[in-house]
Amino acid sequence: MSTAVSTQTNAGAMTASERIEATLANMVDKFRAVLPAEMPAERFCRVAQTALQDPRVQEVAHTHEGRQSIIVEVTAAATDGLLLDKREAFLNVYKTKIKTERGEEWVPLAKYMPMYRGLMKLARNSGVIADIKCDIVKGGDVFAVDKFPPAGECPITHKYPENAFARGDVMGVYSVALYKDGTWSNAEVMSYADVEKIRQASPGKDKDAWGKHWNEMARKTAIRRLSKYLPNSTDGMERLHNASQRGDDYNLIEGAASVAALAAPAPRKQTMAKQLLAPPPAQPVEPQKDAAPAKAAAKAKTESKPKGKTAESPQAPLEDEGYDDRGGGQWPEEDDGDV
Repeated sequence: MSTAVSTQTNAGAMTASERIEATLANMVDKFRAVLPAEMPAERFCRVAQTALQDPRVQEVAHTHEGRQSIIVEVTAAATDGLLLDKREAFLNVYKTKIKTERGEEWVPLAKYMPMYRGLMKLARNSGVIADIKCDIVKGGDVFAVDKFPPAGECPITHKYPENAFARGDVMGVYSVALYKDGTWSNAEVMSYADVEKIRQASPGKDKDAWGKHWNEMARKTAIRRLSKYLPNSTDGMERLHNASQRGDDYNLIEGAASVAALAAPAPRKQTMAKQLLAPPPAQPVEPQKDAAPAKAAAKAKTESKPKGKTAESPQAPLEDEGYDDRGGGQWPEEDDGDV
């Protein structure tokens, strides 16, 4: 009996982070069941426990909802086969709107996020892909894309300038996969503006990941886009596809959508039906003008014409005299060169 009391006392004295560490330690067998064969479950668990030392993650562990999110996201990382070592993947923290016993609240929850090196690792371990080429393109580089390259040739041509340290500003990013049979996938090419659209949609657009490591985040974005066109024929490829889609469910994360947009959206078919069945918008009715003055003016103009002469009425000028419709809609040429 004294032993039981002592155990309960020690359990009550444990901090929040220690309790979640003990929970993860007891889940080693569950991790082993979902991890790829080449990754020991004990190593994955040790790295995950180290990730809990992050002060932000420790704050998450203070609430029941936060602890549940840590368990769910660590299990997701194990399913994908990535270590939470801040090289392959990491545990991020977002304030998320959830329903609690106290009502709807913004609560810090953990979110597992793969990194581009983790995605490349999954691609190489997939059994299908030999390598993934992914790089940043700058203004001074020699860069070209061949949409239909000869068999066995890479669709990307990317060369640095003679002075590799004077490449200029970032223009875009690309990724392309080399299969183990020697063939290449289609290339995914994104401009700087394309990547910025993705960054603006992210709740962490102003955080350290994008602010300090833009190039790495751009590479990750290009690989995620490329993964949508890759085959899903092995367990390794399935892990790559799953990891590539992590982080897309931003609808409940603060900063990704307004509070009004947090409500569940209507089904797509229902929304389209409402649009199709909705009556057309009412057209504004112009006030009717009194026709008497216009008729009187026209009659006076007819009576003022000299009888016996049938002069041709001049063609009404166009609204813009610089536009010549006879030339196919082109602007007329001027002798002085100025329009």
